[in-house]
Amino acid sequence: YEAFLKRCVDDGIKIWSEACVPPAYLGPLPDNTRYVLILRDPRAVVVSWAHYKNKGLVKGNVTESYVTKTVPQCAAIVSLRYYWHDELLRRTNPSLILFYEDLVANPVDEYYRLASFLDVNLEPDVMFGVVDQTSAASMRKDEEHHLLPGPNRASSDKAKVRSATPDAFREELSARAWANITAAMAPLLHPALRMKWLYNDLDVKFLGLKEHQRRH
Repeated sequence: YEAFLKRCVDDGIKIWSEACVPPAYLGPLPDNTRYVLILRDPRAVVVSWAHYKNKGLVKGNVTESYVTKTVPQCAAIVSLRYYWHDELLRRTNPSLILFYEDLVANPVDEYYRLASFLDVNLEPDVMFGVVDQTSAASMRKDEEHHLLPGPNRASSDKAKVRSATPDAFREELSARAWANITAAMAPLLHPALRMKWLYNDLDVKFLGLKEHQRRH
């Protein structure tokens, strides 16, 4: 992981996240800048953030009221980012979209896709190091040793690092709750994001359940 970041620095690649964008980047998009947009299912984002911040939890699980309120807001923001990319960014600057779900399912392929986009050549041992250091198992060890930012709560029902699997959020609430939340979120998602996150057997079932409830 450190070798990957060092290689980026050596190659003149500057890395910022939304949390640490310098003031110069808040105006018109600068030339010769590449953008990476990382997106995740808003339902999973809200559940993950609740655990990370220890907010909206009761006995280690996120509350239905918190998720019901926050997921539509998150969906609108995520869709705005996607629309901004689709209508402006990709037309003016090199850009790449990465989905969290794909990173978890195929980390080597996705990290190599990212490295290729950044024009960074990584030897296999460096790449496997990146994959290992960004895994849930590695971050869980970091939390056990109090190496994560902020309070570390390993080995408790308030631990920051959990399974990190894309569908883990579904275990926190009932099917009825997710049916209502998914139905509220769906109209706020960009069509491409609905295709990405909702075209699966379980969410079709959720949306169908909500429609059945509405009619009866």
